[in-house]
Amino acid sequence: MRHLLLILMAAGDAKRYGENKLMVEIDGKPMFRHVLDHLVRYKDENEEDTELVVVSQFDEILNLAKDMRFTAIKNDRPQDGISKTIILSLEGREQDREEAGVFFTADQPYLTYETIRAFLDRAKVEEKGILSARSPKGMGNPVSFDKKYYAELRQLTKDQGGRLVALEHEDDTAWFEASDREMSDIDRPGEVVPKA
Repeated sequence: MRHLLLILMAAGDAKRYGENKLMVEIDGKPMFRHVLDHLVRYKDENEEDTELVVVSQFDEILNLAKDMRFTAIKNDRPQDGISKTIILSLEGREQDREEAGVFFTADQPYLTYETIRAFLDRAKVEEKGILSARSPKGMGNPVSFDKKYYAELRQLTKDQGGRLVALEHEDDTAWFEASDREMSDIDRPGEVVPKA
């Protein structure tokens, strides 16, 4: 069974949004808090085999993450793209134990705890090295990578994300079906995804 490194990516500039979208209130709390709170809950229920990491350029997010028992990593070069966040999150991860890095984005406020829990419980035991969520609209986050893929993830550049590694290893990729709503990320002001 794999140890899980849960990584919340919260470093983007949100240029399409026009402001720091992660601090915009969605359903009563800042956008980034939705997934962050779910990961803390999962950690509380799976204390021994779970670690929490958040990578962000925003001190407000990093300080709160520290208070909530995350390892907080500052990304001071978000302009280098998502690859910078991925590389920072995996620094020093060379343990002998079985492990997977599971990547979440902070702009998916409709992702439910039940879906996250089911995904992570499967990621612990999935025979294939990669587990990716997908909806009828296609592949998305979260994505889990067995540590055998860490070296490839560290080779990503600019805005190359984990999708590139997964597509290179489709024969070792399993799929977790989720709804379009849960998989939706918020990119523009006023963008709300209605319930089905």
